[in-house]
Amino acid sequence: MDNYAEDFRFLNKSMLENNLVVFVGAGASIKSGFPSWSKLIDDIQNHLDGKEVSFSDNTIVPQLYYNARGKKDYNELIRELLFKPNAQPNAIHECLVNINPKYVITTNYDDLIEKQFNSSGLFLDVIEKDSDLPYAHTDHMIIKMHGGFKYNNFVLKEDDYLYYSSNFTLIENYIKALFARYTILFVGYSFNDPDTKHIFSWIRNILKDDQQRAYLINVSDEYDYQTYDYYKNLGINIIYASNFSDISDDFTERTVFILDKIIIPKYNAIAEINEIFKGYDIFNYVSGNYVQTVFRKYYSCSLEQERLVFFGSIDEKYESLIHYFNNKKDDADIPQNQKIQTDYPFIIQILTKSPIRKIVFCKLDNFGNKEEQKEFEIPALYKSVDISAFELFDYCKVKNSLLPSLSDDADMYLQKAYCFYFMKDYISCYNLLCKASRYYLSTHQLELYLITEYNRINVGKILGDNLFIGTLSDTEREKIRKEINKIESIGVYADSYSKIKNNSPISELIDFRYIYKNMYQIIEKGKKVDEESRANYSLYSGIPAYEKIESIAEELYRFMQYNYLLLYIYSETKCVYTVFTEYILLSLSSKREKNIINDLETFNVNLENLSYFDVMVMLRFLTYKELKNIISKYDIKKICLRADVYDNFIKVINNLEKAYYYHSINQLDMEVYDKLYFLLKFVDFSEELHLAVYNLTKLLLKEYSNDISYNEINSFICSHFNLNEFIFSESEIEELIKIMCDLASYNNKAKNNNSYIYIITNLANIYHKLAPDAQIAINIKQFRLSMNCLPINVLICIFKIVSEQTQNDIKEQLENLLSEEEDINIYYKALMNNILQPSEVYEEILYNKTKDFKGDRSNVSCCANLYFTNKLINKDRFIDLIKTDESLSLCIDPENYNYEHFDPKILTTLTPKALEEVGENKTARSNIHNKLRENLSKCFDKEIAEIYIKYF
Repeated sequence: MDNYAEDFRFLNKSMLENNLVVFVGAGASIKSGFPSWSKLIDDIQNHLDGKEVSFSDNTIVPQLYYNARGKKDYNELIRELLFKPNAQPNAIHECLVNINPKYVITTNYDDLIEKQFNSSGLFLDVIEKDSDLPYAHTDHMIIKMHGGFKYNNFVLKEDDYLYYSSNFTLIENYIKALFARYTILFVGYSFNDPDTKHIFSWIRNILKDDQQRAYLINVSDEYDYQTYDYYKNLGINIIYASNFSDISDDFTERTVFILDKIIIPKYNAIAEINEIFKGYDIFNYVSGNYVQTVFRKYYSCSLEQERLVFFGSIDEKYESLIHYFNNKKDDADIPQNQKIQTDYPFIIQILTKSPIRKIVFCKLDNFGNKEEQKEFEIPALYKSVDISAFELFDYCKVKNSLLPSLSDDADMYLQKAYCFYFMKDYISCYNLLCKASRYYLSTHQLELYLITEYNRINVGKILGDNLFIGTLSDTEREKIRKEINKIESIGVYADSYSKIKNNSPISELIDFRYIYKNMYQIIEKGKKVDEESRANYSLYSGIPAYEKIESIAEELYRFMQYNYLLLYIYSETKCVYTVFTEYILLSLSSKREKNIINDLETFNVNLENLSYFDVMVMLRFLTYKELKNIISKYDIKKICLRADVYDNFIKVINNLEKAYYYHSINQLDMEVYDKLYFLLKFVDFSEELHLAVYNLTKLLLKEYSNDISYNEINSFICSHFNLNEFIFSESEIEELIKIMCDLASYNNKAKNNNSYIYIITNLANIYHKLAPDAQIAINIKQFRLSMNCLPINVLICIFKIVSEQTQNDIKEQLENLLSEEEDINIYYKALMNNILQPSEVYEEILYNKTKDFKGDRSNVSCCANLYFTNKLINKDRFIDLIKTDESLSLCIDPENYNYEHFDPKILTTLTPKALEEVGENKTARSNIHNKLRENLSKCFDKEIAEIYIKYF
């Protein structure tokens, strides 16, 4: 299996940049008739007077012969065994010429390398001893670091290696200097060669973290993990030929096979692009910008929406690219050796995973004008990944269908972890990421390992830092915190990151550059959104800025979603979507205006309808508070949706209904209901949308839960009614009221909740206005024995919409309750809703309680409201009591009130009748008018502003 794509790419790059140094060993010359190291030692040993000796160090055998026979006999024997002037270069030497390295350094004594270079018309200086170095004419040279036959200074025996530094001082230092500057490739060496041990001893001392890595082609041994790891720690990457299938057993053919993968292929740009894209293949979706960036290294091109356009003169480089896209691997008419899509499959594979749907070639004339065009369609493979469950908030499908269908296989780890995260099951998500991390690291899938650890850090922080998420003990949370701190501290994560920095999608993801780039682009284009919404155009061409920022945000979303990345847990990602929403709603809030300037009709450019993507981002990635603040900031009154959005919107509502009913949605996601109803206030309703919203509303009210605030449901009901576009019919309102009355009989969470009271009160008021004479059949006698089951507030608010008999029952229960508890709040509400008549007994109680608790402003306000609605029997005795509240005294004596101490908030506690009374007084009206204007200019309050407009 080929695991060396990056090694080959880097070696090819070093070769193209003339930055490659090749060390050539004995194995390179075997095919030309020269012995290997082991064969040479055996031949020398055969001349040791028949004595067999065994040493682990092969340099000792030549040393023994030298010691026994002397220098003359030793030199003659070595010449006899190694000097072959008629030997001819082989295929390995041809590859060396094709690689054309900066330096060739050899431990061989033959002249085969020189012969091959010279026959190819290339000249290299040959260095065999220190004194040759000063006379070298070029930097392009062959260094015979172990000497040769020219000077009989060959390094072979033990003494030669022991005294190498003194005999080859300049050569040694020169070669050592190359390790720091160039990429080193070893060819023709085995681990047992003394030459290998000699050179590697230098590397061990020289190569550090900041040095270039070295590479060794091993064609003799089977892959061994420990050996590979040992040399890797020395700074040497071993390329094992045994890792490739269908490869010859011949030493030379194996070496040539590996070297051919380094040499520039015919389509060199295509080959390198293919190698780069190979690192992107772990993704299901790749950004169009990443694709464009890679191609731009070699070609002139631009990304125009879903088209990648190449332009330039159609030279051989462009012709090969056209040939690539015009080539189909299954086309029988094209010879197999020309099917370059088969040879370089990752280019087309990555394009199918990108948003690019068309490749276009344009020929430019001498004036830069586009002439000819060739176009090629690209299918969309990424769309085969189904993400609809996440986009449509289908929690039931994720929980009950998608998760159970995913196996525990490694290729499912990220998808399964994403599902757990979507369901807010952070514990299962974290545990699976731990398992995935160990697997990807053990199998050297560093890209997947980094993504997994990247996600694990952040999911771990959620569990470790938040005591209310997950059912974990303090010990377990502390364990997770320690694991997260350990990820980066042990260096494995950082080391893996340094190895894949060339992989832009991964590196930019890990260091947040991808997120920041999207944010900066949206901010930059967002300035144009603001400009276009205020400008006057008589003619406009091109793509509106709001479409451009939507495209940027959608690219981020696709990258996140199709690759199952937990990107949206980061504040940086959320910030991108918040900024995006800001600009989208800014454009939406700008009205389309047409003007006549200098007899020309001008217009501005703004967004008119939201896409489903816009809506989905608001519901999924923004908090309720953020969404509310942005819509309030731009004072949006109406949100128009594109026609195709309604179907998806209805699916979302139906899915959220199912999720709530089947308890498939985590309480951490309950805020989505608040966001949904907040948006629904601004949306036009179709019949289908009305039905979906009604069914969801009915369920949420029936299955009342503290996990939902219900304030937005109440606001939604009121806002549509106030705009005279109420979407629920009388019968539907009646059903909702019955549901809420029934709920109050058994659900303590509901009956004591202010939101619940507001909703049923508003529903009752709306029903009464829609059908003043209609009566709802509600039997409250079943609650008589336990009055707390049905709150008094509910009885009061439904009083006007029930039958006369039920009204009498309500009066009876209120009177009974007052006789038992003397609750002045019940008395006050019963009077204000015309259920009971004023009573001297309870009025006395009200007076005494208010007098005894003068600091209780609410009691004084009750007295003031009863005063202005003429529901006090003895009004005069309450005047001084009401005046004890300085603000309320303006209701009693507006002429003498000190308006310097006026608090606008007091107006919000008064009834409409009381406000009318105050507003009709000229002194009060004038002073309050000025005070409210001043106050609202400093701090705008919507409720006070409405009172100001209506009464003052």
